[in-house]
Amino acid sequence: MSYKYKPGEFVYNDGGRVAYGLTPIHKLRKDPCDCVIRALAIVLDEPYWSVKMLLKDMDRQAKSKFPQYRNDKWGDRRGWPEYCYGAILDHVGYRRVDANTTGITNVTDLLDKWSDGSPMFKGVYFCKVPHHVTVIIDGVMYDTDFPSNNRLYTYWHRSEIGHDGFGKEREKLGEL
Repeated sequence: MSYKYKPGEFVYNDGGRVAYGLTPIHKLRKDPCDCVIRALAIVLDEPYWSVKMLLKDMDRQAKSKFPQYRNDKWGDRRGWPEYCYGAILDHVGYRRVDANTTGITNVTDLLDKWSDGSPMFKGVYFCKVPHHVTVIIDGVMYDTDFPSNNRLYTYWHRSEIGHDGFGKEREKLGEL
């Protein structure tokens, strides 16, 4: 059964894909496999193209350092592996959490609200669900569509956000 989100739980955000000059997702015949780029662009508050270049660079570095990754065929058409985006999130201060260890096993759990309407889970969550990643900020999902399978595998969490949004992340990205 598919989860029907409530008003205020979902905001359409393509992470700057259309601003970069690419076709809007709803006009494509098949999945463009760019959910990692879109989610990182939202979390890091960086342009789509710069996140794409950062991921390509991380992939290149991993393949040169670790022989087991050399034959991986990841990228624009096939999605991005966790060793690329996980390293970026770790570097800017996010903490990886295995969902099975927390009792939060469904992405919709992170959308729960208290009786006064305030979010139960504050902060920024970069969530890995089957064949997709999505972003939840203070109980609101930011993506192009609500995931059809809500099972949560892992998530990266950061509870503190600077006054200017994601300025701290931008400073740390310069160190990569």
